[in-house]
Amino acid sequence: AALDALGPEDLHIGPADAEGIRCRTGIGYMGIYSGPEVTVCVFVLRRGAVIPLHDHPGMHVYGRLLFGRMRVRSFDPGQAVDGSAARRAVLRSDEVFGPGPTTYSLGPEEGNVHELHALDHCAFFDVLSPPYDPYEGRDCTYFRLEGNVEVGGACVLHPFDPWGFTMDSLEYAGPPCRL
Repeated sequence: AALDALGPEDLHIGPADAEGIRCRTGIGYMGIYSGPEVTVCVFVLRRGAVIPLHDHPGMHVYGRLLFGRMRVRSFDPGQAVDGSAARRAVLRSDEVFGPGPTTYSLGPEEGNVHELHALDHCAFFDVLSPPYDPYEGRDCTYFRLEGNVEVGGACVLHPFDPWGFTMDSLEYAGPPCRL
């Protein structure tokens, strides 16, 4: 509800920020607040950029697409495959958000593994709770999808190291965050 009123002008961000991203992946990250209970940030993507399939273990994510369009494929995670690091999953949704601002959320078991494709220059605001913390078992794992799957269909996700995956660190110019 509170996120529904948030727009790009509130955070002093727009498509020009995406045009300024110089890294190979076309992704920028603005840290707004990071504490033991929550991380608040903005991701900015150039048209064509992809954040690979990844998870948010034991976390809730509340977000808002601020501008542009992005395709989001979300999977509900399942059990490990025969004691390996691979995991079973079900494709929960395959949606295009935008061009207007759109609020979304995912939980520890609902849509927790997802990938994001920038169809236009876009940016999204995220609140992660609790935040990533590898010492608490909440490290980010990236996955590759085995085969093709339709919404509601089962699949297998294989962990992998996205070698060379980087993001530009962007300066946050919006109002201070008071938590």
